[in-house]
Amino acid sequence: MQTDNKSQRPLSEFPLVNFLCKNICEDLGVPLTKVKVSNDFNDSCFHLPIGSSFSNGQIELMKYAIYNSCNAAGRRDLVKSAEEAVAAASGVIQMIYGFSGVAKNQDVKSVRLDQFPVPFLCARNIVSPLCEIKFCNMPILFVNDNLTHNKCVDEVAHVNANIFSKGALDCMVLACFIEMSGHDVKDCFVKLITNRMGLRLLNQLLADCYESDQNECDNFMMMAYSFADIRTGFDIKSNDLSHVKHSSFTAPSFWIFGLIEKMLAPVRGVRDNIAQKWAPISNEIWERIDSRRKEMGLPHAPMEVMLRVQSEPFSSENDSETLQSRLEDVRLWKIMR
Repeated sequence: MQTDNKSQRPLSEFPLVNFLCKNICEDLGVPLTKVKVSNDFNDSCFHLPIGSSFSNGQIELMKYAIYNSCNAAGRRDLVKSAEEAVAAASGVIQMIYGFSGVAKNQDVKSVRLDQFPVPFLCARNIVSPLCEIKFCNMPILFVNDNLTHNKCVDEVAHVNANIFSKGALDCMVLACFIEMSGHDVKDCFVKLITNRMGLRLLNQLLADCYESDQNECDNFMMMAYSFADIRTGFDIKSNDLSHVKHSSFTAPSFWIFGLIEKMLAPVRGVRDNIAQKWAPISNEIWERIDSRRKEMGLPHAPMEVMLRVQSEPFSSENDSETLQSRLEDVRLWKIMR
């Protein structure tokens, strides 16, 4: 039985799974094959399990995409490595989407953006000025369709009701706000993540709104990286999200400091009037140091000699005594005897 194209979804509409699959395939050295997802039976599509939670359905989708990619590339020798990567990534999906194994038949709810503090404040105070987006308090509809991750239809944001992580849910609402504005979701998330001031404000906002709940902060940031399609220092095999929001944040912009230094180099340096004023003093000191070095018959002047020569006008110390000889009589072991 053939399905209507409208009931089919590409893998790219599931940003976290698509993000993990691309990274795993890149590590395995195989290209990621195109996958279509459907709720109806179709030989050319992946069929989502009926009755399972959204997170479990996404795990099965990831397995299907990874194993198909290995088979299409003729790399059956990667089966064990693929299984290990899939097992670790499955834990990531469950951490971000929630651990429930059964889909909840929740009532469809219609709310607005201002009922979600994190995406509301982030959209109004950070994303709108950063990406030049006109702010609007958009309506949000929660749906129980496994084919819907997050999307905008007729100026209404549709978000899956079976995603139980608040951090992931908030990030998807923010993505809907960007999509509804007509801007590219990926580009806006890239700007948000790579802008130093925007990232600093976002981190502070997450810490305040989630009351320092590190798991929810990590879930939000991992979804943000998925939407931006930026691979960080996050290692899937470690199954650890604790440093996601700190990895490579400044990598795209650290070179700017070197560029600024290069631009300012021609106008920097010692001012002529200062150099002329200090030249006689410094030359006189170096002449005395060189003279003392020749008297001692040394190829180079030791640091202690340089310091003594420099302080001669202000010191009456005997040049014949070294610092070691002056300290010899006050050594601890001599005092205690």
